[in-house]
Amino acid sequence: MLARVLTIVVALMLVSSLAVRYRRGRISLRKAMFWAGPWLLVAIVMLSPTLADAVAVRLGLQDANGIDLVVYLGVGVAFFLLYRIFLRLDHLERTLTRLVRHQALSDAAESRQSTTAKTE
Repeated sequence: MLARVLTIVVALMLVSSLAVRYRRGRISLRKAMFWAGPWLLVAIVMLSPTLADAVAVRLGLQDANGIDLVVYLGVGVAFFLLYRIFLRLDHLERTLTRLVRHQALSDAAESRQSTTAKTE
């Protein structure tokens, strides 16, 4: 029982933290809603575990209980987010390489021009 109460309190604290970040303009509404969803789902499952059991049975997880469904979904979402982070990191690395290359070429051209101007 204590674990359920603590889980609900933590989930609600995280949702309220998202609301504060949204109000301060540090996070978009879309991202706030995206991150609030799982935490609200966790709170609902903690309040009514039989609801998660019913959803698990409806999805065909006959031998599983609701918490198994939550774990399966959590692992799936974690892998999806990890993949998205990988893609974003790859994009940032390519962008940074292009910027550094462009800056190096600009600096080299500028250096060449100043050297040519000094010799004349």
